[in-house]
Amino acid sequence: VWLARLAWLECMASTGTGPTTALADAAPELYTIPPPSSSSSSPGPDERKPGQLEQWQVKQFFEDGFLVVPDFFAPEELAPVCEAVEECVDVLADRLYDGGKIADKCKDAGFYKRLALLERQFKGTAVLLHKMGYLPPAFRQLWANERLLNVVEQFIGPNIAGNPVWNLRTK
Repeated sequence: VWLARLAWLECMASTGTGPTTALADAAPELYTIPPPSSSSSSPGPDERKPGQLEQWQVKQFFEDGFLVVPDFFAPEELAPVCEAVEECVDVLADRLYDGGKIADKCKDAGFYKRLALLERQFKGTAVLLHKMGYLPPAFRQLWANERLLNVVEQFIGPNIAGNPVWNLRTK
């Protein structure tokens, strides 16, 4: 499931708790008004770029603040990203173990449980993973996925930039 989500910016802006407050005040339409369906950066209504959403989906995103697109990425497209996360967790677990911060590397816990088990042993493990400052090539390849960029273009236009700080949300 791929979740398209810009509304966290809207939430931060509306509560005045984040750096996006000034941007949301200056351009609230960025977060609440869908772009025109006939924009020059989008093909006509009968021709869509690979991965682009139907207009009703774009509208739903702006109305509900989120959109679930089942099977947007095939499992084999996400496998390299999962492997990269596992490698990062391996490196971190080794460092914590070698530093005497954890007693068990939880190697057999599996992808979906291992980080939580490491976090139980050493509070802040998830934050450390997030702050490793490493962007695996698999993440860069995912960010450069043509279908994903075509969807993002539908929301914000063709000038797309990403911030590597948010490459991995450890929850």
